[in-house]
Amino acid sequence: AKISNAVIKRLPRYRRYLMSLYIPYMHAVTDINTEEGLWFIEAFYYYFNRLSEVCENNRKQKNRFNKFVRTHSRTGKFYTPIAFLHGRMDGWNGFTADNIWGMVDTNIGDEATSWKLLKEFYPLDTLEDQGCAKLGHISDDGSEPFGSFSGTPNGSVDVVPVEQGDLSGYSVLSFAGYNAADAKDLDRLVSYVKDGGTLILSWPHLSDTTKKSELDRYNLHIIDHKITKLLCDGDPEFVSDFAEGNEIKVCKNISQTADIIERTDGDNPLVVSVKYGIGEIILVNSLYYPGHKSVFPVYNNVVKMVTKKTLEKEMCRIDCGVDVGYTIFRQDDGQMHYYITAVDWYNLSEDMRKAKISFGGSSYDISMKFGDLIKLVTDGKTAVWPDDDMSEVISVRDGIVRVQGVGLKKFYVAKDGKTEIVTVNFDDECVKNINI
Repeated sequence: AKISNAVIKRLPRYRRYLMSLYIPYMHAVTDINTEEGLWFIEAFYYYFNRLSEVCENNRKQKNRFNKFVRTHSRTGKFYTPIAFLHGRMDGWNGFTADNIWGMVDTNIGDEATSWKLLKEFYPLDTLEDQGCAKLGHISDDGSEPFGSFSGTPNGSVDVVPVEQGDLSGYSVLSFAGYNAADAKDLDRLVSYVKDGGTLILSWPHLSDTTKKSELDRYNLHIIDHKITKLLCDGDPEFVSDFAEGNEIKVCKNISQTADIIERTDGDNPLVVSVKYGIGEIILVNSLYYPGHKSVFPVYNNVVKMVTKKTLEKEMCRIDCGVDVGYTIFRQDDGQMHYYITAVDWYNLSEDMRKAKISFGGSSYDISMKFGDLIKLVTDGKTAVWPDDDMSEVISVRDGIVRVQGVGLKKFYVAKDGKTEIVTVNFDDECVKNINI
C-alpha cells in the first residue's frame, strides 16, 4: 500500500491518517509505504520538517499503529467468500476517473464504469467517480467523508485475476468490467461451478473482442465454448428489448433448462440461473456491460441478492453501518479472527460506534471509539474481544480462551445469548487462559 499526504492542520486530518495505516493492515498488507516517511510532508517537502506540528502529529499516529502491530499477532488467511473477477486485459479508472490506469490517451466506457459495483461492498467509495487525484480535499470543517474510506456493511470483497488458477476458496465469483474471453480461463470457471461455486456474468464477459471501438459499439464476438452452450440453445441470437423502460439487447434463445429469475418488459429472460454440477451460473442476459445504464441496476441487484444469501450461510455475521469496517482472517482450525474499527474519521473520536456479531441464533453488541482496532475471535460458539486494543484475544478453542495483555484488562465473552465481562490481571504473566 502507498500513502501520501497534503498538509491540513486539523484533528480530522490525523484521524484520516491513522485510518490509512489501519485499513491496509486489516486487509493483510505487509508493507506500507507512507511516501514521505517520518521526516517531511510530500506536498511541501522541507517546509514541514520532522520537528513541525504536522510531522509530530503524523508520528503520533504511526507510533500508535506501530504499538498495535508489535503487540498483536495477525494470523491465518484473509477471508471473504465473495470475489470480483478482474478479466484479461481489464483496467481500472480509479486513478483519474476519466482514463484507464491514469493513461491520458485512453477513455472509459461501460466496461470501466462497471467497477462501480464495488460500492455494494464499499458504499462510500467514490474512486471510480472522482479518481485518487481528486480525493486529497477535506471539507473546511472536516466533517464529511470524501470517498477513500468506507464502512463495510456487506463485508469485504476480493478482486482476483481471472487467470488465477485455484478459485475454490470463494463461494461466489462475479465478473464486473472487461474480459478478453480465453478458453482456458472459462474451462476453470466451468469446473469451479461444477464443484459448487456460483458465477455471475453477462454476455460481454464471454467476448474475445479486443478493439476498443468495437467494444464501444457493442460489436462483440461471443466465444464458442461449453459455457455458452450451457447458457443458450445454439449460437446466441440478440434482440432489442426494454428493461424498466430502458433499451437493452438480450439473447432470445436462452437454454430451455435455465430457471428464469427476472424478465424484460417484452417478456424475454433478463436474469437466469443455470445449474451445472452442484453449482450455478447466474446470467444477466444482456449484450451490454454491467456499467451500461440499462444493465447496472439489474446486475447490482443480482450481486446484492447473492451476497445476502451467501453471508447468511456463514458461521458468523457482522452487522454494521457505513461508519464501521471489518475484515476476517480464517485460521487453519476454522476459527475466525475479525478486525473491526470505526472508519468515520470525520466524526468525533469520543462517539461510540456500534456493530453486532450474530451466530448460533443470537446477536451480540460491540461498541468502539474511533482509533480502537478491535480483534474479535470466535469458533462459532463463543466470541471474545477486548475492551481496548492494547490487549488481545489469541484463540478460542475447546472452552479455553487464550488472551494477552498488561495490567488489568477487560474482555467481553459472548455465548449462549448473553455477553459477560471478564477481568484478567496480567501482572504476573502476560499470557493467560480464561475458562468458559
